[in-house]
Amino acid sequence: MIVLSDALRARLSSETVGRGGYQTLVQKRLHGTKLVADDELVERIEHYAFDYGSGGWQQLLRDLLGEIESSATRS
Repeated sequence: MIVLSDALRARLSSETVGRGGYQTLVQKRLHGTKLVADDELVERIEHYAFDYGSGGWQQLLRDLLGEIESSATRS
């Protein structure tokens, strides 16, 4: 489990609208300021971030991957 920065948590919360794959992914794993980040989640985030072209939520997920990686190196 990682603790998200306030800025990223706010972006995830504000951009999570609807019921698509990305929205469900975030809603199931985000608990307040914490995100349950296991290998399965990272694989799914990578899929949504890189396999669907580029856009606002793809960049958001790329930023999330960066935060997950940073958290892993701090542990």
